[in-house]
Amino acid sequence: MPIALKDKVKAELDSMESQGVIKQIIEPTEWVNSITYVTKKDGSIRICLDPRRLNKALIRPHYKQQTLEELNHKFHNMQHFSKLDAKCGYWSVKLDEASQRLTTFQTPFGRYVFCRLPFGLSVSQDIFQLEMDRVLEGCKGAECIADDIVIFGRTVEEHDRNLLNFMQVAAKRGLTLNSNKCHIRQTSINFFGNRYSKDGIQPDPQKVADLAGMPTPSTKAELQHFLGFITYLSHFIPDFSTKTAVLRDLLKKEADFIWEPHHQAAMEKLKQEVSEKSLLQFFDTTSPVYLQCDASLQGLGVALLQHDQEGRLRPVAYASKALSSTETRYSCIERELLAILFGVERFHTYLYGRLFHVITDHKPLLMIMDKPLTAAPPRLQRMLIRLQGYNFQITHRPGLDNLLADSLSRLPSTHNNETVELDLRVDLVQFSSRKVVELKHTTRQDKVLSALMEVIVTGWPDTVKRVQPELREFWSYRDELTVSDGIILKGSRVVIPKQMQPDILEKLHTSHLGQQKTKLLARGKVFWSNMNKDIDRVVQSCVRCQEHQPAQTPEPLQPHDIPTMPWNTVATDMFEFKGKQWLIVVDYYSKYPVVRQLPDQATSSAVITMMQQVFAEHGIPAKVVSDNGPQYASYQFKSFAESWGFEHATSSPRRPQGNGFVERQIRTIKGIMKKTSDIQLALLLWRTTPISEKLPSPAEVLMNRQLRTTLPAKLQRTQPDADDIYNQLQERQNSQKFYFDKHARRADLPELYLGQDVRYRDPVSRRWCPATVDTRAKGQRSYILQSPEGSYLRRNRQHIRPDHTDQSTTEVPRGDDSNGPGDEGASSTDHDEQLSTPHRAFPEPRSSPGREEAPPRSPGREETPPRRQRSSRNTQRPKKYDDFEM
Repeated sequence: MPIALKDKVKAELDSMESQGVIKQIIEPTEWVNSITYVTKKDGSIRICLDPRRLNKALIRPHYKQQTLEELNHKFHNMQHFSKLDAKCGYWSVKLDEASQRLTTFQTPFGRYVFCRLPFGLSVSQDIFQLEMDRVLEGCKGAECIADDIVIFGRTVEEHDRNLLNFMQVAAKRGLTLNSNKCHIRQTSINFFGNRYSKDGIQPDPQKVADLAGMPTPSTKAELQHFLGFITYLSHFIPDFSTKTAVLRDLLKKEADFIWEPHHQAAMEKLKQEVSEKSLLQFFDTTSPVYLQCDASLQGLGVALLQHDQEGRLRPVAYASKALSSTETRYSCIERELLAILFGVERFHTYLYGRLFHVITDHKPLLMIMDKPLTAAPPRLQRMLIRLQGYNFQITHRPGLDNLLADSLSRLPSTHNNETVELDLRVDLVQFSSRKVVELKHTTRQDKVLSALMEVIVTGWPDTVKRVQPELREFWSYRDELTVSDGIILKGSRVVIPKQMQPDILEKLHTSHLGQQKTKLLARGKVFWSNMNKDIDRVVQSCVRCQEHQPAQTPEPLQPHDIPTMPWNTVATDMFEFKGKQWLIVVDYYSKYPVVRQLPDQATSSAVITMMQQVFAEHGIPAKVVSDNGPQYASYQFKSFAESWGFEHATSSPRRPQGNGFVERQIRTIKGIMKKTSDIQLALLLWRTTPISEKLPSPAEVLMNRQLRTTLPAKLQRTQPDADDIYNQLQERQNSQKFYFDKHARRADLPELYLGQDVRYRDPVSRRWCPATVDTRAKGQRSYILQSPEGSYLRRNRQHIRPDHTDQSTTEVPRGDDSNGPGDEGASSTDHDEQLSTPHRAFPEPRSSPGREEAPPRSPGREETPPRRQRSSRNTQRPKKYDDFEM
């Protein structure tokens, strides 16, 4: 310590000891600090602790100090102010014994400890602010930051009442004020670089004078000093960042410090801006708040506005920010939303927890705000998530009416403009590096997408009429389009150039999913105009998908015509039971079954002989219905029908439902035969069982009498009413059709035309094989098809699909991707209803057996081959459908 200062230091120590601030200590302590001293303007010494090592060991409480932004709104409508200063404010806080020993310091006159809170400790500011806030808890109209205290009121009486109350509390708590720095009952005060009055906030005149007197910088250090000083007043300069841009360029590492006239002009302009007495309005917590936002290619601008007493919008605060190199590559909508995010977070103190209004000149923002979060691109999603905690309404105002924020965005502040992208991840990484390069290249080469990219970055026009014609299709979802590293995104989906679309379509259909699933896969990853139609075309024309399509939904039930008399129309078929072949003939009208056992060789001749016996007993029917078994498809059976004079009709091959009535009869009779030892007696009882509650037994309907059985009964002659029976059969048939059609398609499948390329379902492989329509077969739903090998076969319409393999692949115009439903479960949907090819009239069905009926694949009656499936409960078609062709 210099000899000349020893006496002054000793005098100050004695003074501090007499005030109870310090005391001398003799016993050893764990900590011993150094001291530092400062000479005041009056020549006296101020002693301070040098606790640099001690601060490293202290745990700071981090008490939040009130900011000017949090304090400014409390001055709204205030007319009178007083500014007070706490004298040696830290010394008003006492330390306990343990804390005192930590502040031990060494002097030439011995060791001392602080009994009061010393300057220099890392915890001093937090502790002192906490104590000051406790002092002011009960003081209305009093606020403080550090040791500066402001008392205010709307009237003189209110101000004086608040001041008196504070003085009483301060005296009670031992808080001493510095009379030289107290200003009582003023109409304006200077507080932390601002001048507060009833009109609002202005720069401190002393600060303005100091700024005006600053000389021209001659080094980078002097320029940094000037910029640091004026930055403190930057909230009074709307275009601060632009007006300081040329000066900041001199501070760059690679720049030489050469002061030129335009630098001097910029400096003088800044001094002039501050001296023009800019005025900001106090924030009013009861008035609506408006946040005006705008973005340009250089920066962001926001202005916090409220109405004054005359109803005019006046600025409460404003801020601007220069875009970082990363942010300058954002699309227009991303920059506009970034401006809102910047303004909301910058003025968090004013906006959080209340409703406010955001004003923007970018109309697509209104649409993206109304859509689900998942519909937005990744970068916008992250911004929107950060905005979710705020309650605001967004309105559109054209740029000409948004001049304040617009000018701020074009004259932005460059402070705190570093941007770090954390997770632009998945949306692009799903492509390989080679594909990403190809995607960027083809996007640039695509005339439409390259023009679209430019519009996305520079901004969309105000109306669709001003958009280039080839880009108007993107207008409806322009708010979802962004550019990321040379790739266009719609939400999180990559926009694919036309040249790459065929390759992407092929990849989308790699799993050969149906239209709906393929669209769902595409919608989560890629996008291009008219994508849904392209997916429909690719899936429909896929050969493998067409081969492995599932069975078609059944058509509406088509009942046989109900005969008007017994034994007019009969159905016949063959079945096997216990190694024997049996023949069944059933009357459509009475449901009466005739069952006969056939010889071991169930040839066509044996069937004919047995049917001749049945017809000899019951008469020759007008019509006989059978399937396409070889016994019925033979030339002998056709000759038999012609010679005996009845019509022979057959159902479609491979479709037993076409002769469903007799199939159901066979199932019932086989069940009876399995469970009884006397087959004929069991059949007798079956024939004499009533058909339903309203219909008599088959025997009574056929023979007009009751048959005698082993059951005791009084036999009598019966004469069923033919009209009543017909009506009951018709009602029964209508009811069956009603319930069946609930699970069938609404209408019949469209008719096929001559020469149409189709696919029929092979019953063995269950694949859909190609063929061509040759002619319509007898029957309402059968066709004669010609296979590629030249053979002819007959199939029911339900087993035939139009072939889409060769459908046109002509490009369709660009449009929205929300067209056309898909079939979720199948490889392709049923598009028979959408056929646009004109039908050509059919010639009369040919009578040649070789072309009317399909040749048998193997001897014996054709049956659907068994298929392997998981074990499950056996299901049977309900008996009520016996009379119908399905």
